[in-house]
Amino acid sequence: MACAKHYAAYGAAVGGRDYNSVDMSIRQLHEVYLPPFKAAADAGIATFMNSFNDLNGIPATGNKYLQRDILKGQWKFSGFVVSDWGSIGEMIQHGYAKDNYEAAWLAANAGSDMDMESRSYTQHLTKLVKEGKVKMSVVDDAVRRILRKKFEMGLFDNPFKYSNEERENNTGIKQSI
Repeated sequence: MACAKHYAAYGAAVGGRDYNSVDMSIRQLHEVYLPPFKAAADAGIATFMNSFNDLNGIPATGNKYLQRDILKGQWKFSGFVVSDWGSIGEMIQHGYAKDNYEAAWLAANAGSDMDMESRSYTQHLTKLVKEGKVKMSVVDDAVRRILRKKFEMGLFDNPFKYSNEERENNTGIKQSI
């Protein structure tokens, strides 16, 4: 599966510093930074990875405008959105969420379908659904998007389809048991 990243405006971080803020107009966002992502969506890209940066004060991982309104809404993107490595938890360092519970709440409702590494979803999503802070329909939509891509890849018929034991043995990395 191909993944378009880092959605969006990652290259415009203040001072060119990783994980930093981006301060830009809506016009510049739509005329300069979003067109390549729109082209990827139109070409059938499978996934989008949101970026670590915030955009005008809202981390991309928790940005409903980027994920729900534009990507899944206007562009009708049917793939899934995966967080960048730990970017759900990184919303705490941005000062946007007070803890991983709140970060999971904000990210899920904004449209981040898969939590890569922060474990915010595995630790808090069940409680957020039970409390009514994240609708079950949000979880159902995320699961549907992820499972659809796995189905398209043939992983239900052959879960080891892309495994290659020879390649794995030649990586130079030995697994310890």
